[in-house]
Parts: sequence; structure tokens; C-alpha cells
Amino acid sequence: SVMGRGEAVYLANIDEKAHGLQVLMKHQTGREFTFTDAMVNSVGVVQIKVVDYTAKRRRQFEQDIIMP
Repeated sequence: SVMGRGEAVYLANIDEKAHGLQVLMKHQTGREFTFTDAMVNSVGVVQIKVVDYTAKRRRQFEQDIIMP
């Protein structure tokens, strides 16, 4: 699990918004996307700047291992 804190900034600049959308879609789909100005202007994009985070992993027990 991951817990974190960050600062949210609403992006108003069309180039920053388009870049954010491109990064998000590339991450989610593995494909490149292009967006028209109308598409970018029709959505809000919020950038979250991470201040700090922590993570932990649960210890794996033998009974949790899935055998093929």
C-alpha cells in the first residue's frame, strides 16, 4: 500500500494540460495520443506535486502463493 501527501495545482495553460493528458494516456494505454485544442479546453487537469510518501509491502505467506 502507498500513502502520500501532495500539492494539487489546477493547470490553466493549454500546453501544460495537453502534456498532462498525453502522459496520462500513454501510461494507461501504452499508446501515443494527440488532442485538439477543443478537446484540451473541454477538460480540467490537476497536477499533483508529491511532497512525501510512504509504502509498505505485506509479507507473502505460503498459502498466498497461487500455483499454476
